[in-house]
Parts: sequence; structure tokens; C-alpha cells
Amino acid sequence: MCSDIFCPVKKECVDQGDGWEKKPETFVCNGAFKLAEYQIGSHILMVKNDAYYEADKVKLPGIRAIMVNDENTSLQGYKAGEIHCTEIIPAEEVPSLVAEDPNLIVSPICYFAISFCKAKIGYDDALDAFGCHAVGGIVGGICTGIFCVPELSWTDFGGLIYTGDASLLGSQILGILITIVFVGVLDVVIGLIVKACFKGSLRVSEEEEAQGLDVAAHGESAYPAYIGLD
Repeated sequence: MCSDIFCPVKKECVDQGDGWEKKPETFVCNGAFKLAEYQIGSHILMVKNDAYYEADKVKLPGIRAIMVNDENTSLQGYKAGEIHCTEIIPAEEVPSLVAEDPNLIVSPICYFAISFCKAKIGYDDALDAFGCHAVGGIVGGICTGIFCVPELSWTDFGGLIYTGDASLLGSQILGILITIVFVGVLDVVIGLIVKACFKGSLRVSEEEEAQGLDVAAHGESAYPAYIGLD
């Protein structure tokens, strides 16, 4: 409710006095959703705002925010699919939740690798394959060894934090290292072959790179929809 997306509001609505922000008729916003219900101690219901400038692109019909103060109640609702996002859960349940959905940790790290590390290191990765698949795969593999519950483990041992056994973590790290070596060796071999086939160069000219290989090498745009050709 305090997000900038719900601002600004009309002064005459604020001048209505205390409680204006809890009434659908006086709470005015310019976001994708508008207030429909505000039940104190129960829920806040936001519905699609037809006056929003891109209302046709809004896929959700609405958002229901449930007011829950009890950690266990919040956890039960999350596991049952009744609550899709919550910040109130018992701390001891975090390992099992992460084991079921490693994206809770992996996604922010992948975003950091793509948005920060790529620019800082300066490597070429137009499709962000390294930041997404390589970094995400490595972090996810390690998280499996740390948080995995025994029932989901391929070694019959759970993760380090969940069971105190490091067997799965060691197996995961070994598998990651073997994969890195295997992929690294093959990349060098393939690179040398490509370099030999293209007269000692692995790169196109700066002009061709700026133009795009779809146009420079194939004579056509790979994305005609973006420039109105389809």
C-alpha cells in the first residue's frame, strides 16, 4: 500500500479526514490495481484498474492481501497454496522450504551475476547464459547439498543443514567440478576448431557485431516483429 505505484492521490480525497485510505470511494490511485475492500484485521482486496493506461496488458484480475500475524498460520497458508508470498514464517522452516524451491536463493544471485558481474568482469554474454544457467546451476547444486530433505536426495542422505550429513554436499560439489572441467575442455576444443575454420579469429568485426550476425551473415533480421517486418 505504501508503494509509489499507488501514488499520487487526489487532495480532495485526503481532505476527507482520517480513514480515507481505507475507503474504495476515496482511495484513488493511478496504478494497475485499485482498492476494492479494506477489512481491518482480515484482508485488503485490490482489483484491476480499468483506467490504468495499459489495463489490457494486466493479466491478474486482482490481488488479495491477507492480514496474518501468526507464523504458523502464514506457513500453513503458503504450503496450501492459499498464500503465494509471505515474509512471516518460522525460521526453522526455511531449510525445508528452500529445498523444495531453491529459486528462493538462486534467483537473486543470478540477477546479481547478470546485472553487476557481467559489466564488472566484461565478458560477452548476449543471452546471459552464463549468469543464468552456469551461476544458477552451480548455486542450485550447492543449495541442494545444503538444504535438501532426505526424501528428495539421490544419495539417500539429506542436506548438511537439514540432517547434519555432508555426504550429499560433497557429491554435489564434486559433480559441479567435474562438469566445469568437462565443459571447459570441450569449449577449448570447439573454440580451436572454430578458430581454424575462420582463419584464426573467433570474433567478427565491430561493425558486424553492432549490426548483428543475423543481418551481417544471413542477410535477414532474426527479430522482424521488433521492427515491423512481419
